[in-house]
Amino acid sequence: MGQLKRINDLINSELDYIETNIQAATGADRKDFQRQRLEHVAEIRKQLSLLLDITKTLFDAEEVAAFQQMILEEIGRAAPEVQDRIVSRLNARRAIRSTFEFRQSAVHAQEA
Repeated sequence: MGQLKRINDLINSELDYIETNIQAATGADRKDFQRQRLEHVAEIRKQLSLLLDITKTLFDAEEVAAFQQMILEEIGRAAPEVQDRIVSRLNARRAIRSTFEFRQSAVHAQEA
């Protein structure tokens, strides 16, 4: 998100520069400024779309986590031993995935 913000700030600064200078520009210079303005606006649109996608993904992940928590709580009320087994299996799965991801990153580091 920080990188996206820095890029956005840079593009907006350049767009401000273009807007300031396009007024006095004529001929080929004006056309170049217009082209640059369109490219910068298109990039800002892409960034907004990316930001929307990121926000949706984060919201969806939070909703899934809340749903899972609610389900686990209800299972725990009905059958605490089942809840314990589910939590144990989920923790084991996370541990396996973490180990696998660690090994993958170590392999990629050695290849580089």
